[in-house]
Amino acid sequence: MATRWGNYSAFDFHAASVTGVDIDPKLVGQANKLLALRASRTRPPTKDSERIVDWFPMSAVLDHGYIEPQNDALRGSTFASPHSSWPCVRFHSADWAIDQDCSGPYDVILALSTWDSYEKAIRPQKAPHFLQNFNQLQYRPETSFDELLAAEGLQLCASSLVLPRPIKVYRKRRPGHDDSTS
Repeated sequence: MATRWGNYSAFDFHAASVTGVDIDPKLVGQANKLLALRASRTRPPTKDSERIVDWFPMSAVLDHGYIEPQNDALRGSTFASPHSSWPCVRFHSADWAIDQDCSGPYDVILALSTWDSYEKAIRPQKAPHFLQNFNQLQYRPETSFDELLAAEGLQLCASSLVLPRPIKVYRKRRPGHDDSTS
């Protein structure tokens, strides 16, 4: 979750707050670098336009090289102020089961592995020792998870197919908690 999936959920799903958790500190570092990169490519909303993700300001490369746009609205646009356009995104290394905040509703974001990725993983040159475990799998990620998570009180509220792996966002509602503010 901590790497690109946390960043995509922050920017592409317009999340107000994202906490990416991973047990690998290197992946947490990569997530922070990607956050800075994606934030630098996000155009903040104005009264005349909406926020644009993966926005690149117009420029011209001519015979004499790069020419900076004369439009003041575009000047310095490759730097995004953390206070103006970044959502609240935090990445840290932790065990999710220990770190989660269960005080209110929360979203669970899954980047689902497709079935063919499982099949590729057990090829003879990769990890053939997992073939026995693979043959015992009862649930396929793309067909079973919605029902399994619904049985645990998680409802599918958004999904995206823009990345190589499908992303699904599930909302968990806590009994007795007012969800009208979330």
